[in-house]
Amino acid sequence: MSAAPAGEPVVAPPTKVFDQLYSVGQNAVSAYVLKTSAGLILFDTLDNADEARTLLVPNMQALGLDPRDLKYIVVDRKSTRLNSSHGYISY
Repeated sequence: MSAAPAGEPVVAPPTKVFDQLYSVGQNAVSAYVLKTSAGLILFDTLDNADEARTLLVPNMQALGLDPRDLKYIVVDRKSTRLNSSHGYISY
C-alpha cells in the first residue's frame, strides 16, 4: 500500500460519473451535481467558501455546468463548517 504524498491534497479532476451525474469535489470531500430538466442539484458544498470558489465552481464550469443553474443544494449533515460554502454558492 502506498502512502499519500505530503503537502497539498490530491484533487480529483471533475468527472462525468454516468448519465447526468458529475463529480465536482475533491478526494477528501466529495461533491456531486445531478443535471435535470429543471436545473442542477448539488450534493454537498465542500468545506468552506475558498474551496467552493477555487474547486467547486471551476470544476462545475469545466464540465459545462453553470452554477447559476443550481436549483437545490443537498447536504447530508449539519455542520457549521459548511455555512461559508453555502453562502458562497448561493448567488
